[in-house]
Amino acid sequence: MEKIKTIFCASTLHYVDSELVAFCDNNNQLYINIYDPKNQNFDAFIELDFKTAVKLVKHLRREISYMKEGGKDV
Repeated sequence: MEKIKTIFCASTLHYVDSELVAFCDNNNQLYINIYDPKNQNFDAFIELDFKTAVKLVKHLRREISYMKEGGKDV
């Protein structure tokens, strides 16, 4: 399996220089790490199995569709 890390940088509108790194580890778990390269105290990660990763993607797609629609009623 090809080893690729994808890095997403924070929005320019946000004051934190955080990055999100996502890749599949050796145990076929999706590894997601959010950190600030300038702040060693800001670091969080999670590992997801396939089923949970799929649920996360569906949830993100739904939330993104709300963004395109101009927000959702809460």
